[in-house]
Amino acid sequence: MAGGGSLGFIVSQLMGWNYGVFFTVFPMFLLGMVPILNGNIIRQFLANVSLNVLEVSLVVGLLKHMPVVMTLVVLAIFLFRFNLMAKGALFCLAPTAC
Repeated sequence: MAGGGSLGFIVSQLMGWNYGVFFTVFPMFLLGMVPILNGNIIRQFLANVSLNVLEVSLVVGLLKHMPVVMTLVVLAIFLFRFNLMAKGALFCLAPTAC
């Protein structure tokens, strides 16, 4: 876990990306929450990251002038994702659950 977090941080620093902590935390969640790392877990993780980037861009872009509505939309997204996580098959599609 320490190696994955360090590698994520080093890559983010070398690439000059902001918010390097996300590149550190995601590998730690991935390596700490799943007992076996396989292709299905990696695909779910990549889908999770891609979907989160798209959602954040859309929600903030469309609703930044309505903070109450934005909060309710984020709550609905989290409830949907935690429902997926509770069913087990799509565990890694929940926010930061993979």
